[in-house]
Amino acid sequence: AESDVESPEEGVTDEEIVAEESAEGEDNSEEPDDGESPEEALAEEEAVEEKRTDRVVVAFPHVKMYSLDAQMICDSLIAFSVDSTAQLHIDPIMWNEQNQINSERVDVYTKEQQIVHAIFTGEPLPMMISEVDTTRYNQVTGKTIETYFRDGKIYKADIVGNAETYYYVVDDKDGAVQGFLVAQCADISFNINGNTVETIVWRQNPEYTIYPITKIPATQAQFFDHY
Repeated sequence: AESDVESPEEGVTDEEIVAEESAEGEDNSEEPDDGESPEEALAEEEAVEEKRTDRVVVAFPHVKMYSLDAQMICDSLIAFSVDSTAQLHIDPIMWNEQNQINSERVDVYTKEQQIVHAIFTGEPLPMMISEVDTTRYNQVTGKTIETYFRDGKIYKADIVGNAETYYYVVDDKDGAVQGFLVAQCADISFNINGNTVETIVWRQNPEYTIYPITKIPATQAQFFDHY
């Protein structure tokens, strides 16, 4: 009788047959090749790592900053990516529209690469200045000045502690300067629309005097000592 069992192929050893059967039982499926090279994979990993990295930027001396919403100068700056803040040190000055603010230190808070809040502190006391004409300037000073920005423009300013202001009263119709206001109190808030101060709020026992522009006493200063 003939046997139905096939004999092993000549020249193939028992060990090779066992190895072949073992290989057939393994799962040889591989992840699909997306065509990404090792260099591309490494670059992608580095990009992800870069996004996770908190960065600190230090600049000194004679720092200048330019943006659409403000310009600043100072001696030195340190910025942190973790909370989008920056600290300006030693005689920083900020300009926004017609407003200039001087102080010893400024803490700037940003969002989506725009300034949203700035805090001015130090000695001499910070001062906010805006030009009325070539010889007259509104001035506000206090322990702390906090400014708030919307769409790149200051819309509110809070002067907190020992607030003082020299402010020229201007006729809305013809722009003529009519008077000079001298005021002192604990805190002052300015609400600003464009380049115009819409409202001023003096808080906690304000004391003020308004002089007609032609009758300002010679003894009354029109510039603060640290102007």
